Amino acid sequence: MNIGEIEDQETQIVKNFIDRYKGVFLIGLCALLVIIGGARYWQSRSLDVSQRASDAFQEMLVANVQGSQNEASAKAQYIVDEFPRSPYAQFAALLLAKIQANEGNLDKAAEQLRWVIEQPIAKKFAGDLATLRLAAVLQAQGNYIEALELLVVSKDSKYASLFAEARGDVYLAQKNIDKAKEAYMQAMYSLMPGMQAPILQMKLVDLGVNNNA
Repeated sequence: MNIGEIEDQETQIVKNFIDRYKGVFLIGLCALLVIIGGARYWQSRSLDVSQRASDAFQEMLVANVQGSQNEASAKAQYIVDEFPRSPYAQFAALLLAKIQANEGNLDKAAEQLRWVIEQPIAKKFAGDLATLRLAAVLQAQGNYIEALELLVVSKDSKYASLFAEARGDVYLAQKNIDKAKEAYMQAMYSLMPGMQAPILQMKLVDLGVNNNA
C-alpha cells in the first residue's frame, strides 16, 4: 500500500468519524464559542469595573487633597459599596476611617478598619496598615487589651518596627513605662536598613533612654 492509498484511507476514516459524531462536534463547538464569548465578556466587564473604580479612587484622592472631606467621604463610601472586592475599596475604607476618626467618630472608624482586615485579599494590600490604625483607634477608646492583641508581630518585616512602636504607645497609655521602653527599643532594632525614625527616637528620649541606644 503506497502513501497515497494510506492517506485516502485515513481521510475516509476521519469523514466516517465526523459523520457519526457530528452532533457531538456541533454541541462541543457551540459550547466552546459560548465559553470564549463569555470569557471575553467578563474580561471586558472586569476591565470596565477596574477603570471605574480607578477613576472614582482618583476623584476621592483629589477631593481629600483639596480638603473637601464630605466629597472624599462620599467617594470613598461609593468605592467600598460598588467595588468591595477591589484593592481600591480597602484603601478607600482606610481614608474613610481616617476622616471618621478625625471627626471623633471612633466607632465608625473601627468598623471600617475591621472590614478591611476581614477582606480575603487584605494581607496582600492594606491588612497590616488597617491593623495598626485599628489599634490606634482602640487605644484612643481606652481598649488597651484588644489593641495589644491586634499588635502581634507582623509577618511582614516591613511593618515589624511599626507594630512594636504601636505596642509601645499602648503600654505608655497604660503608664507601663518599662514595657513601653522595651517595645520602643524593639521597634528601633527592627527598623529596615537605612530607615530613620526621629519620632521614635524622641519617644525613647522622653522615657530617659539614650538616643543612641
